[in-house]
Amino acid sequence: NRIPPDALYYTENSRFIGGRWGSRKGYGAFGTAQAGGTSIRGLIPYLRFPSGVETPYVVTYYNSTFNRFLLSDATSAAIAPAGWTAGDVDIEGITYNGACYFANGVDDIGKIDNTAWSTIVDSPNARLLAPWAEKMWAVDNVAPATVQYTRTSTSLLPLNVELWTGAGSGAQLIGKGGRVESLQNLNEKLYTFKRDQIDVFTTFYTDAALPVLNIEPISKNTGAVNHRAVTIVENDIWFLAPNLEIRSLGKEANYFQDTRTEDMSYVIQRHKRDLDPDQSGAVAWYNDGIYKLALQERGSSQNNLIFTYDRDTGGWGFDQATSPQVACTVDGRSFFAVSGNSGQIYEDENGYTDNGFAMSWGGQTGLHDNGEPDMYKYARYLFVRGARSENVVITSYLLGEDFTR
Repeated sequence: NRIPPDALYYTENSRFIGGRWGSRKGYGAFGTAQAGGTSIRGLIPYLRFPSGVETPYVVTYYNSTFNRFLLSDATSAAIAPAGWTAGDVDIEGITYNGACYFANGVDDIGKIDNTAWSTIVDSPNARLLAPWAEKMWAVDNVAPATVQYTRTSTSLLPLNVELWTGAGSGAQLIGKGGRVESLQNLNEKLYTFKRDQIDVFTTFYTDAALPVLNIEPISKNTGAVNHRAVTIVENDIWFLAPNLEIRSLGKEANYFQDTRTEDMSYVIQRHKRDLDPDQSGAVAWYNDGIYKLALQERGSSQNNLIFTYDRDTGGWGFDQATSPQVACTVDGRSFFAVSGNSGQIYEDENGYTDNGFAMSWGGQTGLHDNGEPDMYKYARYLFVRGARSENVVITSYLLGEDFTR
């Protein structure tokens, strides 16, 4: 008498696995809350290698200031972006060779090396960044369908990755129009996503007088809604398409063949009428087998519905406790920040409370025998297991009658 997946009509703060559903994990505050601004506009993983030892940080951008949090004890250091004039805007960033590079779409690319800030001279006013083929790649708002790249970094000249002019640097137009929404580096390949197109850079031959960049098309009819809804899942890239389907490139870059993403898309499509048609602010993140996608409900101004999927078990559910605006994963831990007047970051999948507050969870389902009719349904049983101190309310509705039992 387990519940079939298509009979669990609604879940809240819970996960559904193999005919059972139970509470999700919680989250908790990480580090000291920042004050004086509106929302955290960027959340970037930063890995340093002082003396050959990896040191992980998470970097926030809040109230036009960077804060670098050490993962081991949550201590922070404030870093002012001297030379940046855009103010409190969304930013993206990447780590390369022990330094962290940042883009805001308005100013020169910024760099944090330990706690020192600098800007990259003659760099594009990038909004997207990605490393590939020992080069830095970027997309700006001036030429939104063009990917620009630096000279090639070497062991003798590692800072070539910051040189955007001269021999070895250049630009590549992707298609004939549109806007590149995301750049992703995976398995020595660079992927570009528009809303209606996906391409992959496979090799970059630089020994000849003129460099040869090999580009292969993956899709000419769909792509990704934005950069923050594109995330690396193990050895793959998952992304949210404009039709609100979750797609996977797959190891052979064939995104039509992944049954897991088909399962997830099926669940989301069932809730499509509850979702806002514009999901340009969607945010996805992945850690330790758990994929999450924060979506905006119809009539809401925030990502107040979080779809959760367990990659290993196929379990899924919807959370409604927070409204993540940015998220990232670093050193096996995931973090997010919410919309609104908050300078606090939170560690996800941490404990079983919502930052110290008890959370409610539940679901709505029919009592089925694997969804098949049966003339002799004399009785059905619903088992609930939990702490004795918790209150559990079970309401049953008899079809065709207007009262409850």
